[in-house]
Formats: sequence, C-alpha cells, structure tokens
Amino acid sequence: MRSVCADFECEPVEFRGESSHVHLLVNFPPKVAVTKLVNSR
Repeated sequence: MRSVCADFECEPVEFRGESSHVHLLVNFPPKVAVTKLVNSR
C-alpha cells in the first residue's frame, strides 16, 4: 500500500485487516480518481 500511495501522491492514514478483507483510510489529492487508486494493483 505504501508504494501505491507513493505512486499516486497519497498518504495512508489507517490500515486494518481481517482474514477476508482490509479497511483503508487514505488522503489523496483531488486529481486522483478513486477508481484508479483502488484498481492500480
């Protein structure tokens, strides 16, 4: 996640994981589309 955030100039704020999924809180600039960030890797 850190490398993805670096690629998109974002800042990971909070990361929590469970066995089947994760929860992310990310600050990102308005020029970044959420869909591009989520589907990047």
